[in-house]
Amino acid sequence: FSKFHMEASVQRLSSDGKDGLRCLIRHPAGDFVLWCVHPAPPFLPGMARCQRAEFAELKRRLEAEEAPAIVTGDFNSAPWARPFGDFFFFFSVWAEGHGFGTTCPAPLPAVLRIPIDHMLHTGRFRTTSYEVLPYVGSDHRPILARFIPTVSK
Repeated sequence: FSKFHMEASVQRLSSDGKDGLRCLIRHPAGDFVLWCVHPAPPFLPGMARCQRAEFAELKRRLEAEEAPAIVTGDFNSAPWARPFGDFFFFFSVWAEGHGFGTTCPAPLPAVLRIPIDHMLHTGRFRTTSYEVLPYVGSDHRPILARFIPTVSK
């Protein structure tokens, strides 16, 4: 749901991967794009190839976006994993000093979890807060991030 006009569409990011959701948000401070993604987990060689293809296609689409973008989801990849690292360097900012939080498996203590759920943005935003929220019963902990636009229309 959005209190601002939103144009949403399901996007196929690879032939054998999962769909992503692209939403163009018409915000008073300027339009932006929200991508919600869930790339394949890299457990088997075929799934790892699929994940790399999804990251590559998402990066290609983000490069083509005219509006700034926020990308969020279960990336099934930690920041130190090569496929995510290659994709991550496309972004101009990532939580701006707020770091990242470990999110999965949710019931475990933070030191035993890995950071595979992320919120990234391409620019024209500033992260004002970023936190991993308490366990709510899912296998992943929720993330709450607040962004403000740095440049208006």
